[in-house]
Amino acid sequence: MMIDNAKMPPEIFYALDESLLVNDPGNAQRIRTEDKDALDKVKCLNTLMIALSRNRDVLFQVRQRRGQPRLFMRRGSLGEILFRAIRVDALKICEHFPFHVFDPLVECFLQHLNADESLVSRVQMYHEHPDSVDVFRLVEDLNEFANGLRLFMAGSEMAKRIKIRRQASRDLYQGSLNYINYLFERYARLLVVRVDLSFLTPSQCHDRDWTPVTFEDALAYRERFTRSWKREPLFEHLVGYVWKIEHGALKGFHTHWLFFFDGSKVREDMTLGHLIGEHWKVIVGSHATYWNCNVYKTQYRHLGIGQIDHADQTKRQALQRVVQYLCKVDDFISLKHTGRRRAFGRGWIKPVTTVKRGRPRQTASTDHTTDRSG
Repeated sequence: MMIDNAKMPPEIFYALDESLLVNDPGNAQRIRTEDKDALDKVKCLNTLMIALSRNRDVLFQVRQRRGQPRLFMRRGSLGEILFRAIRVDALKICEHFPFHVFDPLVECFLQHLNADESLVSRVQMYHEHPDSVDVFRLVEDLNEFANGLRLFMAGSEMAKRIKIRRQASRDLYQGSLNYINYLFERYARLLVVRVDLSFLTPSQCHDRDWTPVTFEDALAYRERFTRSWKREPLFEHLVGYVWKIEHGALKGFHTHWLFFFDGSKVREDMTLGHLIGEHWKVIVGSHATYWNCNVYKTQYRHLGIGQIDHADQTKRQALQRVVQYLCKVDDFISLKHTGRRRAFGRGWIKPVTTVKRGRPRQTASTDHTTDRSG
């Protein structure tokens, strides 16, 4: 199995980092939280597993310093990383991402660690009070743990897990890409507005009765929000959309949106983003907040929002990167226990039964009021 293929590209980490920023409406900025530190642990664990799959050394040994009776555990650089991952990283990850499943390598580590409940406590005890732990037994168990991970990563089950997860995200991305390409065939220009719609955290909200939003709550607010479009002039020229719900331990559930407007009918993407966010606050109430990404276009390394002409391949490729971020992040970390309720969706493409004259790009229409999840 090619473990190398399981390593996430930097663009995915960029998207993950961005998704964990918490809105600070009072200062018109977003701040990093401890979720970011927990995400770094996930990244390190992914890298550790790849390194471990390539390494066959004995990572832990019992040694005795010359002239001293006390025994100690000797561990090289990879052993030290594994030791810390068991002692600190796994706990941090589970605390901050309780609603998620991770890429197969990270899941492999967590599942094997859960199978030996005493290992974490004994590693922590050795770190704090090395003389109180049977070092021979601990070294033996740590090497056995490392070898168990290696054996599983080399098996067909791991290859199957990686293949299934990669294929799911590829299908999601390709379906979204086909949808957006069709919109460009239908419309000469698209005005792309990217807005993150979320909820105030308990520390930001003065309402003592305000409780964290559940996944079902987030879906219900999203559905109420989309139903309101039919009666709002703001969405008169909306021709398509893509959305994805994500979760951070401190940020809670939030939804990333890409709105596609007919660029020949509307302008001022920053104003539209602001109005969409304010409409979200009307739908949800005082507990709502939002982040208008179009206001900060200069901060993005690839500008795939704003006015995009159907012939502008540079901006269209940048837009594809944005969509790829939303879809490919699931390779690395995704929500679990959503049942049949999807955390990702887009508008439908509705073919027209009558043939229209004109350019080939105008042979069909998009019904943006009907949602397609998956």
